[in-house]
Amino acid sequence: MVPPVLRFRAQFRRLDTIKQVCLVLLVAVLVLAVSIPYIIRITPNIYRPLPKLNAALVNRVDTVVSRPRFPCEDKHAIRETAELCQRYRLGVVTGDLCSPLCDRQQIQFTRCTSITHRQKQIMLVNCTDFCKTDSTVQAVLKTMVKKPALVLKSLPTWPTESYNSTDFHTAARNLLHEHVKIFTDVQFFNESDALKVMWGQGTEQDLQHVEYASAVLRSLSLLMLQPEYILSQALKDRGIFPTIYGTCGEFYLQVWLDGCIVVRV
Repeated sequence: MVPPVLRFRAQFRRLDTIKQVCLVLLVAVLVLAVSIPYIIRITPNIYRPLPKLNAALVNRVDTVVSRPRFPCEDKHAIRETAELCQRYRLGVVTGDLCSPLCDRQQIQFTRCTSITHRQKQIMLVNCTDFCKTDSTVQAVLKTMVKKPALVLKSLPTWPTESYNSTDFHTAARNLLHEHVKIFTDVQFFNESDALKVMWGQGTEQDLQHVEYASAVLRSLSLLMLQPEYILSQALKDRGIFPTIYGTCGEFYLQVWLDGCIVVRV
C-alpha cells in the first residue's frame, strides 16, 4: 500500500507550476488561520511588561526632544486669562503685566497659535502702548498648560505682624538657586543680582509689605518652572531669545518674531 505522503507528492508533481503555487498558498493560509487564536492567546503574556517600559521611554524622550501637539482653543485661552486676572485682583499673583492686561485692557487677545503642547500655551495678542510707546504691536503671551497647585502650597507663609523683607529674600534665594542653575550656567554674584535679572520689578520698599512679597514669591515660583523664561532672562544680553516685555503670575509677554518659529522650551 502506498503511503499517503508519497501519493500526495506524486499527484502534486503532475500539476503545472501555477496550480502548485496556488496549492502552497492555500495550505499556508489554512495554517495561519489555525495558528492565529494561539498567537493571540500567547502574545499578551509575552509582551505584558512592554507597555510600562515603552511609556517610560516615551515620557523621557518627550521631555527632551518633542512633545505631543494639540489644537489650541481660543475659548480656553480667554478663560485662562480671565482666571489669571481674578487671581491678580485677589492679590494671589502680581507682575508689571497684570495691570495692562487686566485693568487697562492694553493687551487684547487675537488668537491662539495653531498648536500647543503639553507644557506651554501660546497666544497672539495686540499690545498697545505697553510693548512700544504710542504704538500697537503684535506680541506673544505664553503660560503653562498645567498649573502646579502643589508648588504654591509648598511656599512659605509669613505672619503679617512678624514679617520682614529678609524672609522674602531668603525664600527667593533658595528658589533661584534651585532652578536657575538647572537650566543655565550663568553665575550671579549674589541673590540680589539673580532676583534683579529674573524679576526686576518693584522696590525694596514694596517688599516690606507681606501681601506684595507673597504675591511676588508665588509668581516667581511659577515662572521658575518654565525653562524658556529662565533662559530668556538669564541670556537676554546675548540676543538669543526674544525679549520679554513683562509678566503676570505664570504668564509672560514676549516679542513676536513674524515669520520665525515660536520657541517652545
